[in-house]
Amino acid sequence: MGFIWNLTRLNGRIDRRGVRLVSSVSMSWDVARTRLEHLADKQGIDAAKLFVTSQVEGDLRPPVVRDDAVRTFGKAEEDIRVTLYRDPAYWCPYCQRVQLQLELKRIPYRVKTVNMRCYGEKPEYFRALVPSGAIPAVSFDDGPVKTESLDLMLEIERMFPDSSPLIPSEDNEELYKIFRSFMQLERRLFSSWFQYMFSGGFGLFGGGKDNFLSNLEAWDAAMGQVSSGPFALGGSVCLVDILAVPFVERMVASALYWKGINIREDYPGIDAWLRGMETEFPAYKAIRADIYSTVHNLPPQTGRATFDSGSDKFREVIDGVGSNWELPLVGSASYDRIYGDDSEAKIEAAAALIRGSEFLVPFAMRSVGVRKRTVSAPLADPDAQPVLWGKEFVERALYGVAFALIDGTEAPEAIDAAQSIPADEQRKVIASLAYLRDRIGVPRDMSPGAARQLRSHLNWFCRSMLGEERWAEIKPEYAVLSA
Repeated sequence: MGFIWNLTRLNGRIDRRGVRLVSSVSMSWDVARTRLEHLADKQGIDAAKLFVTSQVEGDLRPPVVRDDAVRTFGKAEEDIRVTLYRDPAYWCPYCQRVQLQLELKRIPYRVKTVNMRCYGEKPEYFRALVPSGAIPAVSFDDGPVKTESLDLMLEIERMFPDSSPLIPSEDNEELYKIFRSFMQLERRLFSSWFQYMFSGGFGLFGGGKDNFLSNLEAWDAAMGQVSSGPFALGGSVCLVDILAVPFVERMVASALYWKGINIREDYPGIDAWLRGMETEFPAYKAIRADIYSTVHNLPPQTGRATFDSGSDKFREVIDGVGSNWELPLVGSASYDRIYGDDSEAKIEAAAALIRGSEFLVPFAMRSVGVRKRTVSAPLADPDAQPVLWGKEFVERALYGVAFALIDGTEAPEAIDAAQSIPADEQRKVIASLAYLRDRIGVPRDMSPGAARQLRSHLNWFCRSMLGEERWAEIKPEYAVLSA
């Protein structure tokens, strides 16, 4: 069902004779939820899990493990001895280390969320506990709050020696020697990456491209020599895997985006290790970011990197430029490793829209409001004031996107929503959808596959509303700025 772009439409569609039709859009998020639950049941997905607002048991799901959440692993809540203070966006790599350790060892813990500095002020109560404001921070047995991720991880190993020990015994001299070697190599790799990527290649130990690539080769070779399993010490995750993986994840994203270096293609030992972490360690699969989220959350923490020649083609894919982030996705480029099929990802994305239907409209409409800059992160607007005039059209658009995810882009609800936006409201709708699209955060909001589907379906709505030619013409105006 098409429409004519240059005809004025008020509160309905226009047929080819220019006669205004009454919109057939009648929104009910309850209907959308029921439809999604039915689809999930058909796909063998537990529909009840799609709409939980907190999670105590089961695999880690960052969207519902937020402030004051507890993870008990089958034990009583009063048995919790650990309180973890971490960022709510799940973008702090040091916090990621500690949480992965707690998940792997199945140690009950409570989560308290504290902003990273670039995303807002620290709460006063936390400043009283940790004057430096540093995260991660952990309180053991309601005692003093401690910081420094490696120190915290060693303390956790000491306090919980019987819960899946992650450091080999020194009595096993050969294995302990390999472990120590990996620990040293991880530090060299991290230092060379940071200096090359964010410090202009300067540093006491040399920080240029050659040094970084040399350390990548060393890590790749070391992983390639492991024959008994995908992890550093073979068949089981150890402490060095958890220490390294948050930063190697960021190396993969930043090297591709800024330098045009495709680590996962060029270093098979690293790729195999990451694939093992992603497929055999459920907590890491849940907590890893996609490349887009990573490259846009790094600069506020580290400073901007410089672009090398040859990186443009990768950056366009990652940022959804041109034909990227457009349906159909079959055959389109993506540098994220996405596990599970498209139907699962669409269901997850639709559930996120339905779950958040009340607050997503004002959030998206920050794009047309007053956006006072109070934090350094470019994509963060904690103090923005949305202008909600015309909010029913933005809600209608999100409703249409939800049904496109559930029943496909030919769903009547999706088509009707796209064709019922008045012409003088279309720019506002596009700005709002683009604002939301660019701020979908992984893993904070959803998995990499679901984020890719939602970003592409938001663009589909704009294209369906405007028409192919007009959308291609104005899409660059709403592209995210390079990180």
